[in-house]
Amino acid sequence: LAMLITSATTCAAFLCCLATPIPGTQAFGIFAALVILFDYVFVMSMYCTAVMVYHNRFDKGARCSFTVPTPCGPSQCGCCIEEDNCSKASPTTTEKALSASHANQVGHDKVENFFRTKFAPMILKPITRVVILVISICWLIPAVYYVFKLEPTRKQEQFLADSHPLQKAITTVNEQFGASSEDVAIDIYYVWGVNDLDRNGANPLFNISYLGEPRFDENFGLTLQCQDKIMKICDDLKLYNNTDKYLDLIKRNQKSEGAIKCFMYDLEDYMNKSNGQTRLDPKNVASFSKFWESKNKENNKIASKYSNHLGWDGEKLKFVAISVQSKNLTRYNRPPEDETRRDWNEFEDLRANFDDIASEACGSKVMMTDLEGKFVFMNNQKIYRTSAIRGALIGVVIALVVLLVCTWSPLISICSTLSILCTMMSVIGLTTMGGWTLGTLEAILISILSGFSVDYVVHLAHAYSHSHGTRDERVIAAFSDMGSPVLSGMITSVLASLPLLACQIVFFTKFGIFLLLTIVFSWIFANFGFMSILATIGPAKSKASKNENLNNQNAGAPNVYQAHPGSVNNQAPNTQPPSVHTVRRAPL
Repeated sequence: LAMLITSATTCAAFLCCLATPIPGTQAFGIFAALVILFDYVFVMSMYCTAVMVYHNRFDKGARCSFTVPTPCGPSQCGCCIEEDNCSKASPTTTEKALSASHANQVGHDKVENFFRTKFAPMILKPITRVVILVISICWLIPAVYYVFKLEPTRKQEQFLADSHPLQKAITTVNEQFGASSEDVAIDIYYVWGVNDLDRNGANPLFNISYLGEPRFDENFGLTLQCQDKIMKICDDLKLYNNTDKYLDLIKRNQKSEGAIKCFMYDLEDYMNKSNGQTRLDPKNVASFSKFWESKNKENNKIASKYSNHLGWDGEKLKFVAISVQSKNLTRYNRPPEDETRRDWNEFEDLRANFDDIASEACGSKVMMTDLEGKFVFMNNQKIYRTSAIRGALIGVVIALVVLLVCTWSPLISICSTLSILCTMMSVIGLTTMGGWTLGTLEAILISILSGFSVDYVVHLAHAYSHSHGTRDERVIAAFSDMGSPVLSGMITSVLASLPLLACQIVFFTKFGIFLLLTIVFSWIFANFGFMSILATIGPAKSKASKNENLNNQNAGAPNVYQAHPGSVNNQAPNTQPPSVHTVRRAPL
């Protein structure tokens, strides 16, 4: 049951990533949840099957085994020679363990014995719990303070480690050299005749190539008045007659003019050469078709130069656009959200100004966008930040509900959730102390933090809730039962995270650090903090209810020793209930 609970809560925490609209984050959550699911299924099926095969075929008595030296001391290896009739050897080691469990003779390994006789009594001492409380408060106060100091990243996120030669070159170029007029700036487009995408049926998680269907504004028309208004906008942008406050927003060419791309200049030149006019009759389809196939005075083909600016399908002009080059956003930089949003707000102010000028004449509102994904990434950064908070809160709520269902104790569930929150505050606070900011990776890790934090505390909570006796006896039973497995799980998880620290890719390095800190803090708060709270205010459970439960279970259960004549002395074991220290040592 404890494995089912931890697997369910961890899966649910990863599936919280589906709350974000980012396909990459959704795919990460689904992949991780499936890993947890299949791990649980295979452990409960294949591993249990392997144990049964070992018991039935290889777990033999002493007369069919021989002793071999091993690094851990002499060991007996069973044989399976049918001529010696080894399959009927008895009693097996499993049967011996079963008999010992009923006779209250269960042995404890060194680690389990340490938790039962040393660690649990230490936690039960009032002075120890006072020291733990003081240390926890002294740590959590600065940790929580730094949690609230966590800020969105203000510089370009790195892909490689600082020590990597390529990353050193990238950092030098970005930080040691200022912006140059030779930098390839991105184009910001202002479009008339296009509405928002129709996203019905679009799901980037399953089909990244289909983002929706474009919707064109049927009211749009490149009328003579619309051409005049667009020309006025182009002149303002190029010559800065009415846009002085945008001098630091739009890139300037060698003539100190605004770097813009406006089809109206080439259209006016074409009309002057054709018939001496400056504007195109919108009803003259043939004339516009000729303009589309023509070349401008720089010998550039109009269809190629304005492929993103004119929506000509051979029969109808569906949209028109002009573009300006950004002074601060280049093709290769990736500034933090606040810097990009500052430019986006100013470009949006331009869009509102263009709407006031040309929307009525053109019959369509103007839309602003870029084709390099800068504004999309800016919006994603905001989504990462909000989804991190939302995912973490959802994960905590799910953990609380699952703990309440499995323990049926509001007090134990609340104390377990408190341990999870302390782990989350500690990990986020410590990484913030280390200079981490809230970027893409950090947001994903925070959103799944509660799922990683629940494992150890839920095992101890489950062991405590299913033990009987006084408060002290239940604490000892929980440590005796789960202290060693929880420690083993912590050690193996820490060792598994260490290779990630040597990676050159920042994603894996940060993931390893985050995983390592989460595991360590989760284990510390579960064993010291959570169990100290239960040792102080944890509920007790009478042994009478335990005896009643055991009698109910044994009433319809077959006598396994009658089914296996080879049991010790061929006698049924002691039917007295096991002690509080062995309550989880139920028949295998």
